[in-house]
Amino acid sequence: MTRMANFTLVVTLALGVFACNALLAAPYTPDAYTVLLFHFDEAAGTSMPQDSSFNGNHATAGPLATGDTGFYDKATEYTQASGINQIDDDPSFDAAQTAGSISFLIKLSETSFGWGSDQDIVRKNDGGSNAGDFSVGVRMNPLTYGGGQFYLIMEDGNGSYRKLSTPNMVSTTDWYHVVVEWDSVNTPTITVNDALQTLSDGGTNTTYVGPIFTASDTLLVGIGNDGNDPGEGLLDELRIQAIPEPTTLAVLGLGGLVAICRRRRKK
Repeated sequence: MTRMANFTLVVTLALGVFACNALLAAPYTPDAYTVLLFHFDEAAGTSMPQDSSFNGNHATAGPLATGDTGFYDKATEYTQASGINQIDDDPSFDAAQTAGSISFLIKLSETSFGWGSDQDIVRKNDGGSNAGDFSVGVRMNPLTYGGGQFYLIMEDGNGSYRKLSTPNMVSTTDWYHVVVEWDSVNTPTITVNDALQTLSDGGTNTTYVGPIFTASDTLLVGIGNDGNDPGEGLLDELRIQAIPEPTTLAVLGLGGLVAICRRRRKK
């Protein structure tokens, strides 16, 4: 390995270990910053989704696993009849308030495309306009209009909200890997299949950037939350991740650099 290659490896370890995960090349594995991780690999009818993070945020109510074929191993199908899963609020969610991400794989069924129907996939919302109430989902538009849009809705606690939406892009034939990220400083981002999306900005407070996850409500996971025009589809590899402060990343990066240097001295 050349000196330049060594330098590139060190920089990658120091700066990019937690950031470069937009393309899901393998199932997620938990780390110290994972708040919740559903693989949806449970056999059909055996249990509700089980959390593979270190926090034990298992689903406590809602449908059992369906054991459908997933993008990786199995997935769970959500329909109007099945309802959605509930996860009790837990202090571990606090780690993602200021900076974090929600990622999932989703494949929508053909029957899920009606007109203008917002389908929350992950949400915390008590029905009011509380700071921290949020939802991540997909707006169902007919394929003749270009398909559905992924969105993030955040409430600011003062009776206003912000909604960020991708272009029309969602069909019923493909899996989509969606990553929503926020840091309470910059406008949140939505990445779909490794492509950063240009977002339309709506709502009554188009400057709000967070925090979210501060609401102490039950976390809801599923599709088909709109009873007027319910969505249907498969979910796989759902992860909620806290993003550490830059100082923490710097320390971790230096730790990786020290480890590399020690190995080099031993050779």
